[in-house]
Amino acid sequence: MTPQVTVGMDESPESLAAALWAAEEASLLDVPLHLVHVEEWPVTAEVPVLSAESLVERYESLLHATTDRVRQGRPGLDVVTEMARGRAPGVLTAAANESEVTVLGSRGLGGVVGFLIGSVSLAVVGRARRPVVLVRSDPSSSGADAGSTRAGIVLGVDT
Repeated sequence: MTPQVTVGMDESPESLAAALWAAEEASLLDVPLHLVHVEEWPVTAEVPVLSAESLVERYESLLHATTDRVRQGRPGLDVVTEMARGRAPGVLTAAANESEVTVLGSRGLGGVVGFLIGSVSLAVVGRARRPVVLVRSDPSSSGADAGSTRAGIVLGVDT
């Protein structure tokens, strides 16, 4: 196991909230923050067709911007970024099993919609052997303080 806090990143507000929450946790544990974006290749019909290079640039930019945002509040925090290829649930579960804790954004899709669409976070929570935290963004926030609160924690334990 690597002493780090891992975050699965995409372009959602929930992902940024997860990164900010995880940065606080990494700081408290005095371990590096590991930001991971997983790209599933090839591009699907639902995604606009872009060249592979532009997709890589886009997500490297996301990781860089998130690193900058995290360091605004935690300037001394060691942040490592990773661009991974593969199926997001499998890649993030493998990362979770090697981390102190993994933090993912939760969009809150429930009921039939969440079941039919599928959920990366649900798959990771169900398979990971280490703790996984799901973080939602604050819908009343403009994004300035996303992830800054730790109120309203729900704990689920399976023994």
